[in-house]
Amino acid sequence: MGADIVRTTEDSGKNAYIDVKFEDTMSAGKKKFRSKDLGEKFANVGSFFLDYLGRYNIPTGYVKSTTSVIRLESHEPAPFVVKARNYLGKSEARLLGVKPDELLDAPVVEFLYDAEKRKAVPESALTSVGVADPADLQLATRVACKANAVLRSFLERRGVELLEFTLSFGKRNGKLFVVGDLIPPALHARPIDKNAKAPAFKFDASHEARKYADYFIDIITS
Repeated sequence: MGADIVRTTEDSGKNAYIDVKFEDTMSAGKKKFRSKDLGEKFANVGSFFLDYLGRYNIPTGYVKSTTSVIRLESHEPAPFVVKARNYLGKSEARLLGVKPDELLDAPVVEFLYDAEKRKAVPESALTSVGVADPADLQLATRVACKANAVLRSFLERRGVELLEFTLSFGKRNGKLFVVGDLIPPALHARPIDKNAKAPAFKFDASHEARKYADYFIDIITS
């Protein structure tokens, strides 16, 4: 699943930027659907969290946002995406003797390769074939762990627990920084109160995407 976006480069002469426009459409496997104002909601959530992380000295390329557009510092996309999980999968949990639903004290950090397919790849594989710089992977891991702590704290104060999220990175002049993915399809969360009602983390239809996006809009405006 993925939000449909359009990237354009703006060059004012002195500074260059990348504008990421979120469309009102989403792709889920072979299906594609539209939901009114979905792009604006995704941009609102993404810009909020990029700005929020920046306040905690987490390097981001966030500049500003307008309606359904997030403006970023110009950069070259990193060849990997980082996924942080605060839980173990069923097979992992069974192997290690813990409950699958139990939140971890520290996140499991995974590297995903291929912007579209996003397949998990060992860190050593990325460095062995020269796809990524070891120093960048180490920094991305530290950033993901710090972002996890900041986001978990923010959400827990609002009665929500963070299960997983993804971060995309960019690089400019040797500097690695976060450039995106903090939007509803990349933020899996649920109420701490097991009896509280919340939309499912599903994006197979327009009403599902809209409900989950609205859930996060309520969170960031509460």
